[in-house]
Amino acid sequence: MTSDSWCRVCSRGFFSCHWKRLSNSEAKCSCCWCSVVSVVTLLSLFWMYICLVVYNDQYDFNSEAFIKLHKHFNYFMVLMTISAVFACYCVLLLLFALVQVALGEKLHLHWLHRIFICLGVIFIALGITGIIRCWKDEWQIVPFSLQVQ
Repeated sequence: MTSDSWCRVCSRGFFSCHWKRLSNSEAKCSCCWCSVVSVVTLLSLFWMYICLVVYNDQYDFNSEAFIKLHKHFNYFMVLMTISAVFACYCVLLLLFALVQVALGEKLHLHWLHRIFICLGVIFIALGITGIIRCWKDEWQIVPFSLQVQ
């Protein structure tokens, strides 16, 4: 290694899966992907907030899922677990991006991170669509919960 510290190498490796420094031509859309990671992080945190607000009605959610799937299971906890893992993943990606910016490194998001982000956005969009279509009463709880002091 030349002048790369272990902090630079680790942050570069975790964010882009490239352990060596990239040339300028290899990192073209770095600012765009940093913005996408920021927006998706906010979206995933908002989705987690919605899940926590709707937590009291998890039994209704599970009973509706049982009616459609004919199998008893705690579907709401699966939804919460997937949402929490995705939110943590997005926050960590954003933190690594901020470390990359602070160290003056190029932001080159690995293709696997891009796929996970896209799958997460699809998952959240399906969740929000499901709440809007099937549980309109639950959607009205979200603005009320923001007004509580």
